[in-house]
Amino acid sequence: MKAKYRFERKTAKNSLGKVKIESNDPLTVVGQNTKFTNDLHVGDILVISNENFQIMKVVNDCELKINNQQQLSFEEWQQFNIEPRTKVNGLFDVYSMVFTKYAITNPFSKKDEPLKLTIIIELSNKLNIDNYKTKFKAYFRKLFQKYKKETKKPMSHLEKFSVNCILFESFDNLASEFTEHKLGNWIIDFFCLIPIQIAVAHDNEFIPIRDGFLEKTEQNVFDDGFGLIGNMSKAISFGWYESIFEHYADLEVKILSSMGEQSC
Repeated sequence: MKAKYRFERKTAKNSLGKVKIESNDPLTVVGQNTKFTNDLHVGDILVISNENFQIMKVVNDCELKINNQQQLSFEEWQQFNIEPRTKVNGLFDVYSMVFTKYAITNPFSKKDEPLKLTIIIELSNKLNIDNYKTKFKAYFRKLFQKYKKETKKPMSHLEKFSVNCILFESFDNLASEFTEHKLGNWIIDFFCLIPIQIAVAHDNEFIPIRDGFLEKTEQNVFDDGFGLIGNMSKAISFGWYESIFEHYADLEVKILSSMGEQSC
């Protein structure tokens, strides 16, 4: 008879040590059995009793400098957790993504105004605002360089894309940062970013789409002496876009073609 044994291995959770914040120096965290230089980085979030503190400087294994605007203190030794700083920049990357999927320039002969982004941040040290401006500008410059390399599109007015960074205290003084648009024109310009499909190729035929629906036409029917081209031109419909064309009837219209996922 064979005896069967089951061994259970318990994994011991490594302790990060304990910390405390004394009331006479609320910007300094003192550690006990900690390895701050190995476990933490500037920008990480130190969590003590559900309170979050951003790490500003790692002095040594047992001392940190934090952003403690509320002047909180923990006189007794406390357990703590670490939340790494996020590296997700989706709110910024969307500026590149939208021009990858959609057209860059306005389809009508209107001047494309340079785009501008204003970022509002809250800082404990107001002297760092210029440093953040430099970092944001460098990030967007690199973002659009990558966009140009991958899409091969002309940069057009994106060459003059500007980024500004201001403090939260200046939020009430943003009148100079606003851009005014007439509501009707803004809605039309927005709708013009929506791509439309006017025809499909199927069974070796070029089939026009009328108002979003496929309608097979007899290609052997001649119309006013124009033959297949005249017949097809009458079959193609731009749907609600036609009302926009009528609104801009006195302007030249540019054709923005789409090839796969790239539009130009």
